[in-house]
Amino acid sequence: MRTASLRLTALLALVLLGAGCQAGASPTATAAPVGEAEMTIALKGDFHPVDGEASGVAELVQLADGSYEVIFESFSIAATENLKVYLVTNEDVTASTDVDTEMVVDLGDLMGTSGMQVYPFPPEMNADVMTYQTVVIWDEPMGHAIAAAPLGQP
Repeated sequence: MRTASLRLTALLALVLLGAGCQAGASPTATAAPVGEAEMTIALKGDFHPVDGEASGVAELVQLADGSYEVIFESFSIAATENLKVYLVTNEDVTASTDVDTEMVVDLGDLMGTSGMQVYPFPPEMNADVMTYQTVVIWDEPMGHAIAAAPLGQP
């Protein structure tokens, strides 16, 4: 009887674990965003082409704990290979030469070709977060900007 109970408990745990997973989700996927009451949109902007195409909205949000994230909504781009997400101090980026790669905040690799994506802002830089005014999708090996989203008032 005890063995059957342990098997049932283990099976139930696996079912619950499986129910919490999404098909195709990567092991590094970020948790779903917090509710609106727990975050404030500080800045927001639409992606526009630079040397490629991307669409969607980028938001700089402040969470209840004081940390910041960059969230992409309705995002779409053709490919993700070798692409990075940068924050720059420029008011906008209309050419790759606008980006000084020594003065960016690298938020990491682009997570996917579409949908919502969440990129945490480095907490040690929170004091300077509002000096970064544009999100850039950057092609690392080719050294050029694919698209940019200048951030302004939401």
